[in-house]
Amino acid sequence: LNVIAKILRRDCYRRLWGNLYPRYIGYLSYSPSVPMCEVLAAYNDALKVKLKKRGCKHLSVGKTLNNIGSINFKNRNHNDALKAYEEARRIIVANLGPTHLDVA
Repeated sequence: LNVIAKILRRDCYRRLWGNLYPRYIGYLSYSPSVPMCEVLAAYNDALKVKLKKRGCKHLSVGKTLNNIGSINFKNRNHNDALKAYEEARRIIVANLGPTHLDVA
């Protein structure tokens, strides 16, 4: 998986997976052989792609921000995690409403 993480880390992911790249990043975070800093970098790359393609209010941007918050929390970067979680919640509430199960 280290090889996969390194490939995904750069612009090569567009050539390899195209639009599918952001869907598979989560699998890297469950592998103990992949450093969390590499996973976080991959999520940040995916966030950039999603912001460019879908805009800052899209639900997938909120979910990616939530994942970034989780990685930051695991790395004990609590301030960064809180910022990502708050932004994610704002986007998800705007898309799904305050009573949706993903918000509660």
